[in-house]
Amino acid sequence: MFPAVVLYRLQVFLYESGFPRAATAVSRLNAFLFDVTIGNHVRAGGGLLIAHGHVVLDGWTKLGKRVEINPFVTLGIGNSSRRPFELWGPEIGDDVNIGTGAKVIGRVKVGEGVKIGANAVVVSDIPPFHTAVGVPARAIPGGRRRETETWEPPRG
Repeated sequence: MFPAVVLYRLQVFLYESGFPRAATAVSRLNAFLFDVTIGNHVRAGGGLLIAHGHVVLDGWTKLGKRVEINPFVTLGIGNSSRRPFELWGPEIGDDVNIGTGAKVIGRVKVGEGVKIGANAVVVSDIPPFHTAVGVPARAIPGGRRRETETWEPPRG
């Protein structure tokens, strides 16, 4: 959803230029028009793709380059008896695909090339090039391939 990403980039520009109220107004506009809610402290690298609305990104969250976010995804702060309420969100690596309905909660690190399955709930770190599935999510080998690798169909 290109317009939502454009509004997010405008929001970051305004916030970092010393206009936090204007940045918050742009964030609210994004939520109203596209159902994409992004906090003022979220930072994303280039190539951010938000497929559709119903997305919430909050807390001190960092997204790498070429992150794909599908509908009904939440990335943000967590609260539990082990970790009292904190404002830190996840750190997402480069080339990560976050499936529909997935949640990445709290101060966790998601490595490069990770695929997060639909409706997975990630509450602990996921190593690079793995796939996160389940509630709570567990990591299994087999994330996205590096761009330098080539895929060949099975023979037979």
